[in-house]
Amino acid sequence: MLLRKFVWVFIDWTIVWLVYTLVVVARTLGTWDYRASLPFIGTAMLVNTCIMYFLGIYKRIWRQTSGTDVSILLAASFLSAVLLTPIDLIPERRALPISVIWMGQFLALMAFIAARYRGRLVTGLKWRWEAVWRHKFPEMGTRVLIVGAGKSGQALASRLAHPTEGKTLFSVIGFVDDAPEKKGMIVAGRPILGKIDEIQNLVEKHQIDLVVIAIHHLSAPEFRLILDLASDAQIKVLPDVYEFIEQRRIPEMLRDVRIEDIIGRPSVQISPPMNTLPIKGRRIMVTGAAGSIGAELCRQLVTYQPEQLILLDNNESDLFDLTIELQTCPFVAVLCDVADQQSIGETFRKYSPQVVFHAAAYKHVPMLETHPYEAVRVNVGGTYNTAKAAQENGVERFILVSSDKAVQPTSIMGATKTICESLIRAMMDSYPEYSTLMTAVRLGNVLGSRGSVVTVFDRQIDRGGPVLVTDPRMTRYFMSLSEAARLIIQAACMTQGNDLFLLEMGESVRIVELAERMIRLRGLRPYKDIPIEFTGIRPGEKLHEQLTETNEIRHPTTHPGIFTIHVPPSPSKPQVQLKKYTHLMNGCLKEDPATLSEIVLRMAQHVASVERADEPSLN
Repeated sequence: MLLRKFVWVFIDWTIVWLVYTLVVVARTLGTWDYRASLPFIGTAMLVNTCIMYFLGIYKRIWRQTSGTDVSILLAASFLSAVLLTPIDLIPERRALPISVIWMGQFLALMAFIAARYRGRLVTGLKWRWEAVWRHKFPEMGTRVLIVGAGKSGQALASRLAHPTEGKTLFSVIGFVDDAPEKKGMIVAGRPILGKIDEIQNLVEKHQIDLVVIAIHHLSAPEFRLILDLASDAQIKVLPDVYEFIEQRRIPEMLRDVRIEDIIGRPSVQISPPMNTLPIKGRRIMVTGAAGSIGAELCRQLVTYQPEQLILLDNNESDLFDLTIELQTCPFVAVLCDVADQQSIGETFRKYSPQVVFHAAAYKHVPMLETHPYEAVRVNVGGTYNTAKAAQENGVERFILVSSDKAVQPTSIMGATKTICESLIRAMMDSYPEYSTLMTAVRLGNVLGSRGSVVTVFDRQIDRGGPVLVTDPRMTRYFMSLSEAARLIIQAACMTQGNDLFLLEMGESVRIVELAERMIRLRGLRPYKDIPIEFTGIRPGEKLHEQLTETNEIRHPTTHPGIFTIHVPPSPSKPQVQLKKYTHLMNGCLKEDPATLSEIVLRMAQHVASVERADEPSLN
């Protein structure tokens, strides 16, 4: 390090001495006493290097600096000229004409720049020589269009202009930016070619390979617009470095677009409940704790400082992994099947939970179509066992995690969720002597949960396709895992009992569009690089999901993104409904799968149509 500094000082001394000598000879045509000027030239050498030292010029690694660092060299040369001028005027006989000093400093500045940027100068001259005389042009590399000409975009352009040896070459073609005052301007040596809505034309005109989004606060519609306009190019997102610093994470240079960016709406910012007394410091049980939603629920519940977190699941391996993650919270892991009424009762009596989040359920529609027995046993039976134990053991609040597939169900999975929603209402109405407040939360398709369409598409794209979509018309409502968990916690705090909560999920998303965007995010082209095949609707599936029944009424809550749903009362007495459900769990499980499926669907459809007075037969 010290040797390198001495080498640069010697180079700069040589530059100043040669430049001043040449200027003196040229300016005075040999009439000036050169020997008498040598002390002043020596002073100029010393002044220049001292100022450059104090400005930190000798601490810089010049082959890795940007062109903006030329300003430091300019400042050093200017300060040197300003300081040397009065020194030259002090003696009666000046050592050098003033014009020699200023001209000498100007030429010295040019030499300082050339010495430090020699690699780039040589490279530039070399490729121009090859282009002019041999008609051989340098490899362009990946052609990049940057969205956003702010500081992040400028920094990216500078970085890509100087790639690391052995890495992919990038050629920044230009920027797009919606600021009207920037159009036609040049930033980081590259032009601002137009606005965001011109991306499609620019990609085609300039043969863009990669579009990088360098704007950190885009709305969801703006983000989707860019994805659609840049459909013929690979797309990357430049992370917000300050955000990563605050989160104490190290960012990649470019990240892929997260699927949350394209779910069709802004993320609902569900703030912590205004009244946290119902859950804070309580003994809280989460059934299905090792599942995607249950585990995220446990992570968020830790912040409410529970007296004890009771993690209940029948999946040993995933339950163990969750316990490792939650070491900072007092918890107990219980290996138990919610369909086992005796074990559930013993667990409640042993740990006396005050709040229960019931997330344990089977959820995969096609699989449950062929296993209706398991669907009824776990989803309906598990809900009944857990809710009954909650009432009998004085649990304050019971929250059922339901699904939008419970609305007008056509699948066994959806039918069991419809029955579960009706079941907990019937249990509250049938046993008014119990004080347990029971509520349900309807979730849409949860991104990031196991077996979700996004996870399946990711695996299919990784294998090179095809991506399998059931029907090009199919739509679904989506929500993120964190949104789902926050909504469930809000419901626990807001419930008055016998109510139903729903998140505002915006517009539904076409599944085929989701598949196409996910392929584009990998820099691939749908139907060309990765085929999309339509397999037809599977048993139990619907083209479009609904969030509410036609006779259900949505009511706003204190939170703008959460609604309660008023469910019209059933014409049947709650005791009659309970008897019907217990008969389903006890007697109908002996039926063959086809008959059991028919019974479950008929029962759920009757629940969903409360206006119909006749009861469906269970035989």
